[in-house]
Amino acid sequence: MNVVAPGQVVVLNGTSSSGKTSTALAVQELRAQAGDLWVVLALDDFIGKVPRRWVEVGAWVGSRAGDGVRLVRDGERANFEIGPQARRLMRAYRRSVRETALAGINVIVDEVSLQEPEWLDWCEALDGLGAAWIAVRCDVEVASQREGGRGDRVLGLVRGQADVVHRYPAYALELDTTVAPVDEVAQQLDAFVANLRRIDRVDP
Repeated sequence: MNVVAPGQVVVLNGTSSSGKTSTALAVQELRAQAGDLWVVLALDDFIGKVPRRWVEVGAWVGSRAGDGVRLVRDGERANFEIGPQARRLMRAYRRSVRETALAGINVIVDEVSLQEPEWLDWCEALDGLGAAWIAVRCDVEVASQREGGRGDRVLGLVRGQADVVHRYPAYALELDTTVAPVDEVAQQLDAFVANLRRIDRVDP
């Protein structure tokens, strides 16, 4: 039986509308051009699978939302409250990242890590994989303007997440999308990722 070396894991952590998804997809393409296969896995891939009965957003109140996902507002701030069933799903999401890497696939994770239990679960899920956490920062006002202009985002998430999203990770790299265009930020991350691959090939 052939032993497959684990893939690399790079976690992009930042608020909603900070540019994580655009950066992740741009780096995925740059790596593809270099002959490296990377997949992008995101929190939204899993949250979006929660049936509506377990969701409360705005006027929609699912009958089991307390066990699932509830949008909670506090003035101009908003955040999602995660119930027991949704927490189990989030645990599965984090372990899917681990299993993908253990299968030999490189992973870019598009993440918003807010609470200490989430962070501790990430530490457990990624233990031994040498995952690199990357801060994706953006001025709150700029990100909020993007949030309002996109039309597909819950308003207030940026302000609700900005003060807490960077509390726990120790970052290997910090990116700022406030002014820099996506292609410039992606080039910075691509250079970092390319160096990870070189180190991986050299080290015994």
